[in-house]
Amino acid sequence: MATSDDINEIANLCDNTSSATLAKLIAMGPCPTNAKAADIWHKQDTQYKESIAKLGNVSNDIAATIVTEELDGLWPTLDDLDVAVTSASATIDAIKDFNAIVNKVATIIDFGVAVVAMASVPTPLGAASIVSSYQKMMA
Repeated sequence: MATSDDINEIANLCDNTSSATLAKLIAMGPCPTNAKAADIWHKQDTQYKESIAKLGNVSNDIAATIVTEELDGLWPTLDDLDVAVTSASATIDAIKDFNAIVNKVATIIDFGVAVVAMASVPTPLGAASIVSSYQKMMA
């Protein structure tokens, strides 16, 4: 059994004990009017409430220990993930740079095609195409 399983079992025991103590506290009923019985009732009431508070604190400490233990186990994975994300980010940046170059080459080719088309068959539409291609190329 893993340590976290043991700690989890202890946390469950604290929770069950706390619930049982709360049931006893509720079962005590209202404080008696007899002075001696009231004194005993108050002592028992205080004891139960302190017990519940202590069990709650232990349960919280156990929960914190479980979380810390699990995070300690995850740090290597998180570090590996950070390396992978950094590498992927560099690859994405390289793809963006390559894409920008390809787009620039495409605009140059479009301009060249427009010039050749205008040279072979001069038309007003061809002139507009050259202007549009030139603007795209210079952007």
